[in-house]
Amino acid sequence: MPNTKQSWDAKWDAIYAQQGFRGKYPDEAVVRFIAGKFFKLPAQERGKIRILDLGCGPGRHVIFLAKEGFSTFGIEGSPEAVALCKEKLAEERLTAEVRVGDFIQLPYADGFFDAVIDCASIQHNRSAEITGILKEIKRTLKKDGELFSMVRTDTDYAYGKGTQIEPGTFTDYTSLDLNNVGQVHFFSERELAGFFSLFRAMSYEYTERTIEQRTKSIKHWLVRAVK
Repeated sequence: MPNTKQSWDAKWDAIYAQQGFRGKYPDEAVVRFIAGKFFKLPAQERGKIRILDLGCGPGRHVIFLAKEGFSTFGIEGSPEAVALCKEKLAEERLTAEVRVGDFIQLPYADGFFDAVIDCASIQHNRSAEITGILKEIKRTLKKDGELFSMVRTDTDYAYGKGTQIEPGTFTDYTSLDLNNVGQVHFFSERELAGFFSLFRAMSYEYTERTIEQRTKSIKHWLVRAVK
């Protein structure tokens, strides 16, 4: 029986309809990951490398990957965001396969991707869904393929300030950077080992920036997990 669970919040369709092509430039952490792993390849070899942007939104990382010559794929729950991404690809005369879909049941074959990037998309799910999504990512990665995941930490300024719906997961935020983004799961350091234990190897760092005159600190785990 097909999995009918939905791992994305329909609120995002309204967000993208209102804000358009939000986030024009790729995240620095994603650029560092891709550059460190693949930029040593000759330009003519990059087209053989398949990379999935999980939760691609309007496509800032899809555009970056396509410009760099990779075989680029994007998946996103919001039809509005996918339409924006395809418009941007056409405008830039770039090629990528972008589709509407749900992370909980990825529409790709086993061992299809060399890498998957998740720039703060998995975190917008409950714990059980996160586990299911990670299993799907592992299934679609090639042997020795790698996941790069960027998720909020439980030492972030916004932890605990919304309405709690399960341990570590909150919604109904009104704070500056999480206003109207649906649910957010904040990962403890101990949780990382549990969530990513299905991978052969895992390492992590964190990144931090402040807002509002250094009164609030936004923190993300930067996780690398190898199949």
